[in-house]
Order: sequence, then C-alpha cells, then structure tokens
Amino acid sequence: MARAGLVAALMSIVMLCIVMPGMLFAQGRYYISRHVTLPVRLVFTPSSAMPVAVNREDVKAIGMGRAQVALGTSFTALTYNPALLARDRFALEVPSLQASLPAETYDAVLFLQDNIEEFKQAFFLTDVRDGINQFNGAATNQDRLNALYRIQQGLQFPRGLLDNVIGPSTSPKTHGVLVIPSITAQFGHWGVALHANLQSGFQVIQSSTFEALSAIQIPTTLDDRAAIARALTQLAAVLQTITNNDGSFSLDEALPKAFAVSYLDIVGTVGYGQPVTPDLSVGAALKVINRRFSTKRMAADTFDEILTEVRKDFAANITGITFDVGGLYRFSKPGIEVGLSVQNILPFKTITSSMNAEFAQSTISYDRDLDGQIITDAAGDTALVHTEQRLRFDHPFELQLPVIVNIGASYAITPEWNVAIDVTDLARQDIRYENYFDRLRCGTEYRLEAMEQVLGITGRIGMADRQWTLGLGFNVFRVLQVDAAYAHDSYVNARSYFLQARLGW
Repeated sequence: MARAGLVAALMSIVMLCIVMPGMLFAQGRYYISRHVTLPVRLVFTPSSAMPVAVNREDVKAIGMGRAQVALGTSFTALTYNPALLARDRFALEVPSLQASLPAETYDAVLFLQDNIEEFKQAFFLTDVRDGINQFNGAATNQDRLNALYRIQQGLQFPRGLLDNVIGPSTSPKTHGVLVIPSITAQFGHWGVALHANLQSGFQVIQSSTFEALSAIQIPTTLDDRAAIARALTQLAAVLQTITNNDGSFSLDEALPKAFAVSYLDIVGTVGYGQPVTPDLSVGAALKVINRRFSTKRMAADTFDEILTEVRKDFAANITGITFDVGGLYRFSKPGIEVGLSVQNILPFKTITSSMNAEFAQSTISYDRDLDGQIITDAAGDTALVHTEQRLRFDHPFELQLPVIVNIGASYAITPEWNVAIDVTDLARQDIRYENYFDRLRCGTEYRLEAMEQVLGITGRIGMADRQWTLGLGFNVFRVLQVDAAYAHDSYVNARSYFLQARLGW
C-alpha cells in the first residue's frame, strides 16, 4: 500500500538527513592529515502531501474491517453515511473517548525515557573514547580485552536505539498516537456530533555518528590484531569529527534528532436523514472544521517527553466548512442493504507547514598527492582527509482533505449477526491507496447477551488495507460501552491497539 501519510512524508526527511562517513580503509594504521570544510549548501525539496480525513473512525468499525457504509447498527451515521440517520431513534453518547497506541510506539517511548541521561550527557561516547585510550595504553592482553569490552558496552546504547526506536535507514520506524474525544446524539432523524481528532507521529533520525559507530565491528578476541587496529582507527576517526577543541563532544552533531508531524481537527457536524421510499433513504451532513497543523524538530534532551513535545506549537490554523451526502437502499427480499456516501464535497483549503533543519555531511577518505597516490608517512601510516559540509533544508508539508466516495453493503444473517463489505475511495482521490485491494474492506460482528440487560459481549473480525483486524466489545447495563480493536494503523504503518469507552443510551 502506498504510504502517502506521515510515513512517506518523514521518509523524505530521512533520505535527506542520513549522511554516513565513508570508511573504505585497507589494512594498517591511519591518521587524519587535514580537515576540509565546504560552504553551507541550501536544499529546497518538493512538498509532501498528507491526505487525512476529518471523519473519526469508530473502534467498533475498526474491529470488523472498517466496513460500515451500509451498516450503522451502532451510532456511526455521521461518521460513515448520513443516510443512516433515516432510521428514526434516540441515541446519546456523552462522552466517548478513543485512543490508539501502536505497540512499537510504546516500546520506543519507554526506551527513550529509560535512556534520557545518555541523550543529555552522551556517556557512551566517553566510554568508547576511554576504551580506545585504555587499549592503546594496555600492558597485558587482559587489559586489552577489558578495553574492547568497555568499547562494546559504550556501543550498546546507539545499537539499542537503532533496534528499538530508529530502525534501518532504508525503512525507519514511525511512531505515533491518536486521541479522539467526542460527543454525539441522534434525535429522530437529526444527528449532531462534536469531536476532536488529535494525531501525532514522529521519527527519530539517526545521526551520521550513530550510523558510523554502529557499523564498525569490534573484535571480541585478540586473534586478529589488524582488524582491531582498523576498528579502533575507525572509531577514533568518527569521534574526532564530533570532538571540540577543548576535548568535549559536540552533542548536537553526535546525537540523533526527532521530527514530528501533528494535526488537530475540531469538527462539529449536523446531519439529517430521511426515507424517500420504504426501501430508499438519503441523508446529508454539514461539517464545520477547525484544522491545526504542526511540524517540528526536537532536540535529544527532550526525548523523555517526546509525546508531549510533538503536540505543542500548532502554528498553522484554518477553519472551513464542507459536507457529506449519502444514500441507503434496502433489497427487502434478500435483506441486503447497499449504501453510498460522498464525503468532503465542498473544497477545503489545504493547510501547509514547513520543516527546517540543518545537518552536517561528514566523509572520511584517503588523502592523496597531486598524482592521485595515497599519502603515507615515514612509518607507513596512511593519511586520511576529513571533509565536512553543512546542509540546510526546507521541507514543506501539505495537509489535504480529499473528496472520498465510498460504497458498501451489509446483510443481517440473524438479528445478532451482521456481515459487511465496503469499497472506499472509488474516485481515487486519496493517494494513500494504490490499487483496488487496498480499498477493499470487509468484516463481521456477532452480538451475544451474556446476561440480559446486564452484560452484552460482541466479537468482531475483518480485513482492511489488506490487513486483518480483530475487535471485542462489552456493553454494561446498556450504558457503559467499552470496545477494543487490534488493526493496522496506516498513519504510522504499524499494528496498533485501539480503545474506546463511552457512556450512551
């Protein structure tokens, strides 16, 4: 599936930011013969489009494959198809709270919190440097092994960060959370809703220092002295690129940075549905939207509060209106209902924000003479040249609201058992989808009265975005409803746990 949301947007930053020092060395000893600093280079990039719907998704629907255009057995009319309001009833949910937390995000946040002192002090760099000095001054083999062990201990942190938080540079991990508080009501054929959709995502971008240090293989024995010499020289060369004149480390250059993209939609909706014939119903919903958008860069010393940081400073802010229309037709004899909804018919202004950042591009290569020959000194040591250039780039993002056309069908196998199937984005306006199967959604739901008027249990299963979904719901005294789902979250391109609790009648 195309990852045109947060994942693809931040991937473009990754490709710009990750610049690794070149380390193509032969056997022997090395030394830095000279440093070359190139002028700052400005980089302007094309904008990244992020098509994000303002309609909230009900966790009940997520658990059964997000298929609800023709179903709406619970109060989802304003979310999926306003024609469902034609079913005259009274329903009230005050309030409802929904959240999504991918498992990888939870693990990443814990790792960042547990290692915040490394981000503030960079003790691992000191361990590596002291280990190199300890090896060079060692008098016995045991001292040398202890030095290698100390270096390995120092490298555990950057390697752990790559595994748990960052991921490989070719497919970095994206983390994020979703929170949706809402109030909804239906009075007869009228429906009203107010919800806030707060989605935040971030990536921690590995620095060239981290990439280089993690790539160096440190021998665990003293059998290959040439490999040890090569590894220690490479480590020293990397450390030298981030060492200040006073011997301290330039942490801004050495440590990774985080980039976040967050948006907040506050949406008020009023809808009406009406039967046209006994089998045909239509409906429409007007939406007033306040959309806020933020992109930002975060320093490493704030990583312990990263989920709080990514939600601050919503610089871009717009307000507008749009509306949805829908239809629902019931084939009385087979009992199949077919629904059609068109969302966001009125054009909505695109909101933009830019990510500005600066990075150092650092390379280490052989130093050569005027004839192109590698330079060596009288002792036979090879000369290296360290070249550095700073990159400043501006990367704009566009938060779009595409017109979405959905069609779906549902069938009640029994009064307690429903199946549904939807095809979303028929007009192909949402660039998050590439082909037909990306748009196909299907699922089923079975409701069981475990204790009449006391406890109802609902099981759900489905498929959406070519990923299976699971759901479970509890209805306590027909007042408190708790629903959970486990499904793919396309915003962060990872599986996530969705939870929802509501009071309703």
